[in-house]
Amino acid sequence: MKTYLLSEPYQLTYPIGGNMKYALEISKEMAFHIKKRATKDKRVILWCRGSSGAILSGLVSAHMKTKVVLVNHIKKDGENSHSSKFTINSFDKNDINIVIDDFIASGETFREIVKSIKECNLSVDGLCFTGQITMELIKETKPKFVICGKVC
Repeated sequence: MKTYLLSEPYQLTYPIGGNMKYALEISKEMAFHIKKRATKDKRVILWCRGSSGAILSGLVSAHMKTKVVLVNHIKKDGENSHSSKFTINSFDKNDINIVIDDFIASGETFREIVKSIKECNLSVDGLCFTGQITMELIKETKPKFVICGKVC
């Protein structure tokens, strides 16, 4: 597993939407590391939940430019909106599946996103967080790479 630590002063910015200048910078750095992992024939699928994950996914996608990037926003049980029925119609084993968010509190959201990926018979290829992630969650998930502010 390869780990990329984000540079200062962007590492521990929370919430990600609280300072869009930092959000733009950190998402550019995340995209740089993701592009190194993605070949031309692979789509990048960013899996997120909530507004912070959606903000980061959109910004990272914008920085990817030459890559096909899809965002799969996982809704909470009972949560409805006009886009609640949207799902990516087909997945490919060659897709690069990345869980993306600003930070992990209890790990509940993280585990729900991972569960959704596994329900599609896919693997978690990458974890991408602006804040810290625990070794416990990394070991639990077994990603090929981690992009984060800090591992503890």
